[in-house]
Amino acid sequence: MKKLSYVLVFLLITGLLLGACGGQEEAPVVVDEPVEDVFLACQVTDVGGIDDKSFNATAWKGMEDAVSALGIEAKYLESQQQTDYEANINAFLEEGCDLIVSVGFLLGDATAAAAAANPDQKFGIVDVNYLAADNLYGSGFSINEATFLAGYLAAGMTETGVVATYGGIQIPPVEIFMDGFVLGVEKYNEVHGTDVQALGWDYVARNGLFTGNFESTDDGRTMGESLLDEGADIIMPVAGPVGAGTVAVLEERGTGMVIGVDNDWAVQYANQADQILASALKNMDLYVYETIEAAMNGTFAGGNYQGTLDNGGVGLGYGGVDVPDDLKGEIEALIPQIVSGEVATLPVAGEEPAEAGLPDLGGVEVTVAVENAYLPFNYIDPDTGEPAGWDYDVWDEICVVLNCVPVYVEAAWEGMIQAVADGQFDAAGDGITITEERDEIVDFSVGYVAIEQRLLVRVDEDRFETIEDIVADTT
Repeated sequence: MKKLSYVLVFLLITGLLLGACGGQEEAPVVVDEPVEDVFLACQVTDVGGIDDKSFNATAWKGMEDAVSALGIEAKYLESQQQTDYEANINAFLEEGCDLIVSVGFLLGDATAAAAAANPDQKFGIVDVNYLAADNLYGSGFSINEATFLAGYLAAGMTETGVVATYGGIQIPPVEIFMDGFVLGVEKYNEVHGTDVQALGWDYVARNGLFTGNFESTDDGRTMGESLLDEGADIIMPVAGPVGAGTVAVLEERGTGMVIGVDNDWAVQYANQADQILASALKNMDLYVYETIEAAMNGTFAGGNYQGTLDNGGVGLGYGGVDVPDDLKGEIEALIPQIVSGEVATLPVAGEEPAEAGLPDLGGVEVTVAVENAYLPFNYIDPDTGEPAGWDYDVWDEICVVLNCVPVYVEAAWEGMIQAVADGQFDAAGDGITITEERDEIVDFSVGYVAIEQRLLVRVDEDRFETIEDIVADTT
């Protein structure tokens, strides 16, 4: 708590004194007047930074709203790496903040330790709702309810029949975005008898596509390019600033739409609003504002806030794309069903998705073309002389599940596409670039690896300066 300060108010009283000595100035009167302390709220960001156009920025909006409406002072410290979490919290402890709000699941341990060591300090935290302390008010968000609506919307708007999602780091607050999205797609398929595919997340196996960070827009570009190449025309990135890379790719290609997360991406990316289909809103600013208000008026208590569709903690906001009124009506009708629990927006334990039933191929032989020259996917082991690699392993496993017998046939990679299209092989496994022409004659699996090839040049090389200087002569 800031120290109570005082100002000295000097009241100069001038008067005339009647007497033999004539007029005389009276001595100054000093009055001590207390100045009301200003509430100080402090935010520790995750590594995305305060202007991440995502959860850090949304939480900070709650701080800024409190500055405007409640007259508080607000400060923030940006975490550049995970080791900054504890240091930033300790810095705010030293500064005497009335409330410290940390932002993000990854700050849970550092916040819990600080709360335990400083029982008289009030703490809040975004995306952590499993801690219990009298001086800590955590928060969770049923964002799956909003992304369920987003998935339903995506399935109703796709032109390719393929939509996708990907995450930053695989942690529970990211997974539930993806859970809701895929279940929303499945709900649309159930209602309309369609077969829209959702790439990027398997809620039964609990695995999918993740960039491994919340910072790299380059990773967002790579992921966006890969998913577009696989046919997805609507993508929901759940990765903070990483998603900006995907927005940029869609703008450059002039195709596809994005579903934003956390806040309104049609506002955050106003210049690309015509490619923002909608945003799954996670109203962390509301939680932050209400926590500050409670700390100011003496009603702060330990516990956890849970944002839902019902209390306005989460929601769906439409972007700059025209959505048919009948589809909007279907989405609106789902909300009371979700609130009542009639429609589930998270996977039910032990329940397989409707399309998870797999065929029994009855022991049929499946011919698989392989090059045997593409480490580590298919090659001849020099020690044993036997074929080996990922393609062999995965097809062996597929045939265990489907009751088939893989028969591997060595073939040159440049002829594989046409050979599969002509029925010479049932399938093929190799490193092959997906092009529009190839995609028209064969079906490609979901991508399982992306390779960015680079040319290495000596640092003292002076025969060329740009990539154009070393382009191959094709004449």
